[in-house]
Amino acid sequence: MANLKQEAQRLSQDSDLENFRRDFSPLEMLPVYLDSGYRGLICSSLVPRNKKEEALNRFSADQSWPGPIGMFGFYSVIDGVEPIVLPREFHGVRPSYPEICEEFRLFHNLFHDRTSDTYLKFDDAGDETEVAVVSDNGVEIRLIEIREFLAEKEMCLCLQFDLSVWSGSSLAELGMSETVDHRSEELVRWMLAVSGKSSGTSGHRASSLLRGIRLIEPFPRRDTEAEYENRKYQDFIIGVDDAGDEITRSCDPATIYQENGIAGYLTSVVFNRSVLDKYISQPSKYSVDAFSVSCANLWYLRLDNDRDAGNVIVHLGDLAKLPSYQEQMHWRSHNIASDGGLSETAFRNRVMAEPANPGRTEYVFQASYSMLRSLSKKYLGWHLLMPLHEDDQYRLSDVRVPAYGEQKAFDDFVGNLHNVLVDSLNSRQLANLVPVSVRQRKRLNGKSISLLEEVLQGGHLKGEEHIAFLRNLNDLRNKVDGHRKGKGYSEALEKFDTEGEDLRFVCERILGKSVKFLDFLCKAVPFFDLSGSERQA
Repeated sequence: MANLKQEAQRLSQDSDLENFRRDFSPLEMLPVYLDSGYRGLICSSLVPRNKKEEALNRFSADQSWPGPIGMFGFYSVIDGVEPIVLPREFHGVRPSYPEICEEFRLFHNLFHDRTSDTYLKFDDAGDETEVAVVSDNGVEIRLIEIREFLAEKEMCLCLQFDLSVWSGSSLAELGMSETVDHRSEELVRWMLAVSGKSSGTSGHRASSLLRGIRLIEPFPRRDTEAEYENRKYQDFIIGVDDAGDEITRSCDPATIYQENGIAGYLTSVVFNRSVLDKYISQPSKYSVDAFSVSCANLWYLRLDNDRDAGNVIVHLGDLAKLPSYQEQMHWRSHNIASDGGLSETAFRNRVMAEPANPGRTEYVFQASYSMLRSLSKKYLGWHLLMPLHEDDQYRLSDVRVPAYGEQKAFDDFVGNLHNVLVDSLNSRQLANLVPVSVRQRKRLNGKSISLLEEVLQGGHLKGEEHIAFLRNLNDLRNKVDGHRKGKGYSEALEKFDTEGEDLRFVCERILGKSVKFLDFLCKAVPFFDLSGSERQA
């Protein structure tokens, strides 16, 4: 009995009908086109807003559509009707597929990810949102983008459905009778026909047809100028008063200039360096250096990231350039009450208009790394440190002192530095500079650090300190990566004279040794011994 009751509900298409009658959430993906074969068809079109009643009434007068490939009969009857999805058909020569109309794609500036056949939208902050998904027989589009598009065009979305269900039970068994029921609501018209006649298909003894139309109205048109004028601005901590309470100021440019002029704009706001972790962790999207953070070509924020105090400083007025209030909130969550003075580098660059290179060790490291690559190519004809693979490019920018002395951050730092300095040593080219007899006797093949040591000794270049550093770094990475930490890890760490220090300072010390190593190689490369035929084996 329960099965017959469920079958009767299925045949009456209650769930399908309720789905078309309900209130749609603006954030849900709406099926605007679906060709489910024998099950039926869902199609959509755009109808001028002043003709929505005519579209609804057209359904009552003529229920013979949808027509072939989803093009509705009233297209030629109601002026101004437009498709939002175009079913493309190539007469069997090539596979057919549905295509979202170009005007909609251009209006939202959608990026087509061809691998997944999805359409993505990027906001002012550079964050992506999936707006549409295309499959072989259907298209889903997020409703909020549809209604924004409708608002601009002053149109309604006309969602039309033609769905059939067959049953192997008779109407008598299901407690149903043949009916043709017409119903209407404010934005919905539908007809449900239940039949006990055979469809000609084996095993089918009853069927139903649900055919209808649902209109979806646009959002109210936005006053973008008013929205910009009413934009929200966050308050930031700029100091502490005599009572120990935080002093806050809005980054609203109008308020700043009104109260303190240019001096107010240049007020220093201090942040913990962890504020940059969000951007550093996504190098394909964001760029972070000593003086700025930016998101592709979308936004740019000037800052001072070259301070020894481990904090970041931004001018109060510049914070208004962040793309959204939510982005300002991210910075506000890392805002601290601290004395804020520009680093010497930033002061020379901004105030004195003098060229000055960053002084923080991580930026000195990157400069030395680039110099070595340039000099080795010039004097050797190849890179002593091989170029990083495309998927490893992030490792170079991630060689930096972390904001906190967390173990994971330290492990990541060691792994990235080892990849850049040890794994990238050009062992094949270094082997060419070592006599074959020496390589064989000392079994040096594939041992990049030992090969570099032999090359330095062959050129009478004193690099014992740096070779020892590389071996210590290699040992530490081996204890960090893929092994449980224990006595071996502690012993490897002690080689860097840690003495129980905060791991941030350990990173600083290791990075300082790395800079000395790179600077040594910059001076040594011009004196590498490239002569000798035996070395070319």
